[in-house]
Amino acid sequence: MKAIRNKKSPPTANRIRTEAEQAHSFVQECEPAVSGQGGHNQLYKVVCKMVRSNITLKEIWEWVRDYNTRCKPPWSKPELIHKVVDAYKTVGIHYCETDLMVALPFEETDETSLADGDFTVPAASKTLAPRAKPNRDGFGPGTQDQLQQLSSLRRISIPGLRWAQDRGVLVFGYFAGLSVYGVTDSSGAVLEIRRLDGKIFPAVGNLSERKSHAIRGSSKRWPVGILEARDASHIIVMEGIPDFLTAHDLILREQSKGSIAAVTPCAPVAMLSANVAIDDVARPIFKGKFVRIFYHNDASGAGWKGARRWQQQIIEAGAFSCDFFHFNKIITAAVKDLNDYVVAMDAGQIASDHQALGGFCS
Repeated sequence: MKAIRNKKSPPTANRIRTEAEQAHSFVQECEPAVSGQGGHNQLYKVVCKMVRSNITLKEIWEWVRDYNTRCKPPWSKPELIHKVVDAYKTVGIHYCETDLMVALPFEETDETSLADGDFTVPAASKTLAPRAKPNRDGFGPGTQDQLQQLSSLRRISIPGLRWAQDRGVLVFGYFAGLSVYGVTDSSGAVLEIRRLDGKIFPAVGNLSERKSHAIRGSSKRWPVGILEARDASHIIVMEGIPDFLTAHDLILREQSKGSIAAVTPCAPVAMLSANVAIDDVARPIFKGKFVRIFYHNDASGAGWKGARRWQQQIIEAGAFSCDFFHFNKIITAAVKDLNDYVVAMDAGQIASDHQALGGFCS
């Protein structure tokens, strides 16, 4: 899809240089975007400043990447591209996120075909190079000890973890000498991992300390488990690795209590970030489904914002329904996400009228 440019008189070369220098100075002096402290607004402000400076997309992207190294934590490539696309819309230019994902480099070792001049989005008629997928070699089913360690770490039942493993969405392995667990699916589009000892990954290179690590080539926009949910009539969508695994546990619990009929297929699907839209390729699978979203009730509001974006996309894809489960309505316990919910439920802190799947697929 080609960029649609607004009709304005072309700026002079001297003016462009002056604005470029001012924009670069602005970026260098800006405070980093910090998660939980208005990071989304800060990043958007920085990108908008650059976009309005009449400089090339190539320069903007280089400066965005440079700025990203100072953010805490650094944003993923899909998140940065989403902000760039939104910023360009403010000046009447429309880019396709999928095209930019293919064409723009992210890491210093990435190859790029960008010319030295301005950047032109590939025409829709052209065939785009396939995205390199994460290397999943060495990752597979866990041992009984690994399942038990994860169960103790996240308070998720062994049956729930075994079901996730049997579906092929839970894997174990080693990364940088560390024992890890992660989520993936049959698409091969994503592999995101966490340490099995519950600690964070140390800072390395341009990466700061982080709870989760997406293996290079992973797409944050891909809804993990969506292909495995094709035959399900009901889908629950949640955010992040712990909630995704907890959802398997929850579905089994609700079935055993009769809240979900055994003949009613209900499948969990996870978005691994609240800051991104659902991948265009995955959206049609939601057609004809009943969907419930369990969003993170975080102080920044990012979870709710992301959930509303997903709801709109899911409804536009043709889902029969798409509603929310609001953790902030639970006053008997401090619950911010699905993992908190199950832990509180086990502690007897959840009232019977707050069943997460009650009335959804019974």
